[in-house]
Formats: sequence, C-alpha cells, structure tokens
Amino acid sequence: MINLFTDGSCITGKKYGTGAAYCIQRDSCILDAMGTPIGKGGAFSSELMAALVGLCAVEDYVKDGESVVLHTDSRLLINGLGRCEEFARHPSGRNYAIWLEIYNVLARLQDRGCKVSASKVDGHMGNLGNMICDKLAKGAARTREIQKLEDNDARKSV
Repeated sequence: MINLFTDGSCITGKKYGTGAAYCIQRDSCILDAMGTPIGKGGAFSSELMAALVGLCAVEDYVKDGESVVLHTDSRLLINGLGRCEEFARHPSGRNYAIWLEIYNVLARLQDRGCKVSASKVDGHMGNLGNMICDKLAKGAARTREIQKLEDNDARKSV
C-alpha cells in the first residue's frame, strides 16, 4: 500500500506565494517527497495542486493493483474527491483544470487496478508524512523554489 501525504501553503505578501507538497511512503519508508511553488492562488487551490502533483508522482511508484491512500488535512479536498468527475465536467467551474487533471490521473490509476481512497489527517499533530509536506509546501511558498527532502532531513529538522 502507498500512503500519499499532501499539503498546500499560501503565504501572503509580495515576496511570498503558494506552495504544494507531497510525501510518498510505502510501509515506513519514504519513497519521495517534494514541494513546488505554484505561483498565486488561494489555500484551497494549493491543496488541490498538492493532490495533483502527488498523484502524478505516485504513478511512478505504485504497483498495478496496489492501494493508494491520500492523506490530507483538507476536508474540502476529501469531499471534492468524491465529486471529482462532476467537477471535471464543468469547464466554467472554479479550479476546473485542476479537477480535470486529478480525474485523469485517478482514471489512469483505476485502469491499472489501483484503488485510491482519501483519509483526513490532523495537521500539526506529529504525523511524519504530514509534517514533511507542511515543511516542503511552506518552503516552496517562501522561496518560490522547488524543495526536495534530503537524506534523513525529515527526522532531523521537522
């Protein structure tokens, strides 16, 4: 089973922006983690982008038929994933392009026999995957640069 943690960050101010991050785990091993700046956008847009970049990255790690659990601290994202197909069919809807891409990635994973579910994780409560995402998303929003997890960095500084 793959555990995908995602988080977004929106930091206001002229020097800052919005960041999205993911952390992919299998068992207790971190396979990949990255934060990326996404320019301007609100908090929910950053959560959506985090889910999208994370799901795209999962495609490289997941085995056919393997389950994927997307862990997020966004209840709106969890609720939206249940209506993803509906949102992807309304070109005039808010965040349409992101929902459409999420829908397409979910369809590709489903074609590979993968079951994707979502789980609510409490933010800032000591969950390593969530803490890594929080750090990387904030770093990407602050620096406007891609943030990568270095060897053992998560346990040293999160």
